Amino acid sequence: MSTSDCQPIVVSRTIHAPAEELFAILADPASHPRIDGSGMLMHAVTTRPLAGIGDTFVISMHNAEMGGYEITNHVVEFERDRRIGWEPVLSAASRAEDQAEIGERSGHRWIYELEPVGPDSTVVSEIYDCTRAPDWLRKAVRNGQRWTQDIATTLENLDRHCQEANIQPEARALLASLNSQRNHVLGIIEGLTEDQLRRPVLPSGWSCLGMLQHLTISDERFWFSGIMAGEAAYVTTSEEEAEAVWRVSPDVPPSQVIAAYRQEIQRANAIIAVTPLDKPPAIWPTEMWPTWRLADLRAVMLHVITESACHAGHLDAARELIDGRQWMV
Repeated sequence: MSTSDCQPIVVSRTIHAPAEELFAILADPASHPRIDGSGMLMHAVTTRPLAGIGDTFVISMHNAEMGGYEITNHVVEFERDRRIGWEPVLSAASRAEDQAEIGERSGHRWIYELEPVGPDSTVVSEIYDCTRAPDWLRKAVRNGQRWTQDIATTLENLDRHCQEANIQPEARALLASLNSQRNHVLGIIEGLTEDQLRRPVLPSGWSCLGMLQHLTISDERFWFSGIMAGEAAYVTTSEEEAEAVWRVSPDVPPSQVIAAYRQEIQRANAIIAVTPLDKPPAIWPTEMWPTWRLADLRAVMLHVITESACHAGHLDAARELIDGRQWMV
């Protein structure tokens, strides 16, 4: 695996927050375990904000292979509100075979670039660069490809962290509960093949992919973009349209359905972040529900939490029938 095969891995996401707010989070070591998408960052040993090149910060780490260990990150790039990067160096290890590497600088770097695209939006790019790293490390991380999904998850977590920081405590608690159910939905279908995702396993005939599309259109999009934000095109009132969302065309890849769910979550969270809990719905389909009505965003969030939890349980049953995997049992 030669150096010419290796290029920095770059994943970008537009986040509805100003660059200075995002930079402050990234320059705060205590924030890193909260937004980490790898699951390996346990807690920040160093809690002071980073101020420039030459600073260091220590993070307590854990993974299944190495057990517990510590990384000291050396800040090698620092342009306030625009770019920050560090080189991780092993500084403590629980396994005897890792201790010889303590203090060895391997040349790989984690970098964040921030590009404002408006007063309250920023394109955040997370970069993993192992072009300077030795062959053994580049091979271990597949020239950085090993981290692509973790980086995407980190950016998603950063987006969520910004949104939740700007809402009131009660709304934050409701959103945390809703996010827990959303993560359950995504977690229980993780690892299924396309055939398994499309296969109906219960007598009612729905597939896991159909369920995800239903959650996307009939829950996230309907209640938040439609009912609360007043985008009438998303308020389905016919039974035929409501039934149709359960059927996913063979031409639509599973990745597209999963991405659509994540996108609707992002849109819903943006609406929640700027909407008071006691604000009533912008529109209501009285022809569909003439005598029933949800009073405000608080009631809508509780309804979607219940819907998502119910359908997460349905997916649990389907997954156990497909390959025996259980979520919380």
